[in-house]
Amino acid sequence: MDTSTYGGGALVINLFPEAKFAAQAQVQQAVSAPAAAIHDTFDHALSTGSGWYAVTEAANAAATS
Repeated sequence: MDTSTYGGGALVINLFPEAKFAAQAQVQQAVSAPAAAIHDTFDHALSTGSGWYAVTEAANAAATS
C-alpha cells in the first residue's frame, strides 16, 4: 500500500492494530502469571496425591500379605 497517497490519516489507521496488539500483550501478561500459579498448585497437588496413593497401596499390600 502506498501510504503517501493517504497522507497523515494512514499513520493513524496503521497505529490501531499496533495498539490492539499492545493491549492484547498486556492482557496476556496479566492472565499468564495467575494461570501459571494455578498450574503449579495443581501440579503440586497431583504429585503429593500420587505419593500418598503409593504409600497407601504399599501399606494395604503389606497388611493383606
